[in-house]
Amino acid sequence: MFKYDPRTAVIATHTFVLSLLLSRSFMPVDASVERKVIEGHVKVVDGDTIRFLHGPRVRLSDIDAPELKQTCLYQKDGRTYPCGKESKETLENIVRNHKVYCESDRLDIYGRWLGTCWTLEQGQKRVNINQKMIQLGEAVSYKGTMMYRLEEQAAKFSKKGIWSSQFQWPWEFRKMKREEV
Repeated sequence: MFKYDPRTAVIATHTFVLSLLLSRSFMPVDASVERKVIEGHVKVVDGDTIRFLHGPRVRLSDIDAPELKQTCLYQKDGRTYPCGKESKETLENIVRNHKVYCESDRLDIYGRWLGTCWTLEQGQKRVNINQKMIQLGEAVSYKGTMMYRLEEQAAKFSKKGIWSSQFQWPWEFRKMKREEV
């Protein structure tokens, strides 16, 4: 005959809840959007957004580059420079003369695909563009993400790109601009 044991019930309940939480954590953020693969030549919009010539815009996921109108201040001599434009130019140099391959499974609030992108050479993925922008110091890890934190710390330590200057976090710059309007 089955005998009820409250300890077993508690363990079973905890196991069930834990399995639900774990199974949910491995699902895509928006399960209604299927995985999208996009390949082709691109035009650079800014330091973290590209537009396929015959396709959609893709926002490079997990990174945040200075805005086009954003300036930074060199620490050594106090001069300002257009770090947003420099970030865009760096991205243009990375993708120049290459096809680009992006993978995405979600859209941002503006309807852009959020993706990880690579340059293609002879049909093979070569340079992870998102990662390269962080390594060169032309973008930072997007607020709250951990994907490229090691690369960011290395760029910061080496004072590459914007890390050689004083700068406002891109998300703070955008917030300030919205508040001015």
